[in-house]
Amino acid sequence: MLEELKKVVKQTEDANVPARFLFGEVKKLSPLTVLVDSRFYLSPPALVVLKEMYGHKHIVPGHSTEVASNHSHGVMQFDSNIAEALKVGDKVVLLRNYGGQEYLILGRL
Repeated sequence: MLEELKKVVKQTEDANVPARFLFGEVKKLSPLTVLVDSRFYLSPPALVVLKEMYGHKHIVPGHSTEVASNHSHGVMQFDSNIAEALKVGDKVVLLRNYGGQEYLILGRL
């Protein structure tokens, strides 16, 4: 009984700690799962992910310069990664929300 009471008190104290930084590792992508401090796993909805963490590409369209003296230059279309998506094995920094119900991925290490 005493051990259970100690456990409840510790959980209550932990829940009242203001936001804090934690470290984790991406273990799975679908659903996104992060192992936090080698102690516990998080997935949405407890895990909050900014759009930037999903990555996205920007397409630069092909074009050519104006012709001058019978000469011009062409640029081929290409994709440019603005942000790279999270991958399994990425080390991440998380911010625990007050109360410990939500964890925001701030970025990669």
